[in-house]
Order: sequence, then C-alpha cells, then structure tokens
Amino acid sequence: MNANEIESNININDLLIRPIWQLSGAEYVALMRYVLTEFGNANTESAPPRQAIGMSALAKALGCSTSLLYGIRHNVDFSDAVISRIGRKEVYDIEAVRTIANEYMKRAREERLRGAYGTGA
Repeated sequence: MNANEIESNININDLLIRPIWQLSGAEYVALMRYVLTEFGNANTESAPPRQAIGMSALAKALGCSTSLLYGIRHNVDFSDAVISRIGRKEVYDIEAVRTIANEYMKRAREERLRGAYGTGA
C-alpha cells in the first residue's frame, strides 16, 4: 500500500473526533492536508502590527531612529498613544504615534520656515 491508498481509506470525520496523540503518522498527515486545503488560504497575508512595545520597537515600526523618537517625545505628549504599560515599557498604538509625530514635524517645519524667511508674527 502506498500513501495515497492509505489516505483514501481514512475518514476525516473520524480523525476530527480522535485526540491527536491517538493518530498514526498517516492519519496525522491526512488530517493536516485536510486542514491546509480547507483553512490554509484563509489568512495568507499577515497584517502589519498595530502595537509596539517600547521605543525601539516603535522606531522600527515607524522606520526612524530611536533618537528622533525620543526628541519628538521630549516636545510632544505621547500619552494619547499609550495603550498600556508593562513594567517600565509602554505599549504604543503605532498609528496614533505616527499621527502625533507627523503633526509635530509639520509644525516644526513651518516654524523653521517662518524663522528663516522672517515672516513670523
């Protein structure tokens, strides 16, 4: 008997009821093939993370340096973007931090331009 003949004789419904530790190797392989064909393509693309734990993970998610983030955090309050705290680390909502940082960078750029051209109020 080859593997295809063994798999054709296996009833998937019986395998779904039995505990995994009671399955033979061929039954386990047949069950895994069934699961992959039924559910394998359900979520092939993983979504980007929406949270970051700590400033280094946040910097990596945003694609900038930690020193830039610390500089922005020194001037802007990130408390709206903090989801929770784990010990000394904070869990940040990446999109909220991105929004806060973009607004700060836009204001800083405008202030630099005003100062450079002397059009300040």
